[in-house]
Amino acid sequence: MKTNIAYLYQSLWMALAGLLVTACEAASDSGLSFDSESIRVYTSMRQADTEGKPVLVGEDIRSYLIFWKEEAYKNMLNSTNAENWPGPPYLVAKPEYPIDYYAVKFGNPYDTKRSYPTGDDPVYVIGYAPAELTSDDNYRTLNIPDYMQNGKVDFLSGDGSYKRKGSASNPFVTGQNEQTKEEKQLEFCHLTAKINFEAKRVESMAQKIGVQNVKVTLKGQKIPAKLEWKTIDDKTGTGGYFPTPTKEKEILLEAPENEKVVLDINQKVDSCYVYADGDHFHTATSQEKGTITLTMDISAELLPFKNGTWDESQATTRKWENLEVKIESKTGNELKMGYAYKVIITFDVWDIRLQGMEVDWYNGGLHYIPITPVEQQ
Repeated sequence: MKTNIAYLYQSLWMALAGLLVTACEAASDSGLSFDSESIRVYTSMRQADTEGKPVLVGEDIRSYLIFWKEEAYKNMLNSTNAENWPGPPYLVAKPEYPIDYYAVKFGNPYDTKRSYPTGDDPVYVIGYAPAELTSDDNYRTLNIPDYMQNGKVDFLSGDGSYKRKGSASNPFVTGQNEQTKEEKQLEFCHLTAKINFEAKRVESMAQKIGVQNVKVTLKGQKIPAKLEWKTIDDKTGTGGYFPTPTKEKEILLEAPENEKVVLDINQKVDSCYVYADGDHFHTATSQEKGTITLTMDISAELLPFKNGTWDESQATTRKWENLEVKIESKTGNELKMGYAYKVIITFDVWDIRLQGMEVDWYNGGLHYIPITPVEQQ
């Protein structure tokens, strides 16, 4: 009986030992470290203000994060083609909340629930948005589906650098002062130029002519077709995603159906995001004054005011074709990534006027040039 009990205990211990060995091997194979805290990282949005300086802003966009081990990240910086691009990343993650939710200023970093690599190996973080983009070459290039190539989607790059790294002993978040936290924070920049359209009616149209169903067809613009990783600065280890353009497309922008244009107040019609060449804005070192030209068609329904109300049955559609709007710019003669522009359509009793200006991404304005187009009968 004693022999059987001893044998039973021995068998149990051997089974437990086997489980422990298997668990340790699994942790080693996956790169997990049981004595390391999980990888947490701050993320934020950036834009260029009217002086060309980066500004932290908030926007409801969700990102996709990619963590690379040190050797792989350095290979990325030195990669010139797909053949020498590194293998799969150490970790990928899709945060649940928008990018700015995890900003340093809110003190709520994103937690991947995964540990740093064993041996105190560092990892570097990069990212992109929207999170729905896919890749079939280990994130060297990102595929943009056709339904996102309509001018209504903004694309962003979370640029990596030698400062944006963390390890078990020197993590992205824990034990860092505010300055270091911000240096390690993954900041996303816009890879498109944003164009806003607004409309208003002058006071002389009050109780005379109403305006609704404003439509703008923007011509001669390109849309990002895919995003491709490129090295920005070898010394700082900076790299990020850059857009590759489609052929020129027409982009239709429409105000909400049957929404009346109000008197003497700028009212949003629609916005679009288009391909813009050049550098990521926060790496540009110089600015050049210039003039940007946008070409478009505009149409709207005009309504007569009768018996105290708008007579929908008498609505007529007016069209203005091949209008050119010139915008005085601090960024040269072309649209730039991370910058926004605005066109205001002013409806008068007899005609319309257009104003083009360079603005902050969210509000404000710099310069404008009024243009009175010729109406197409």
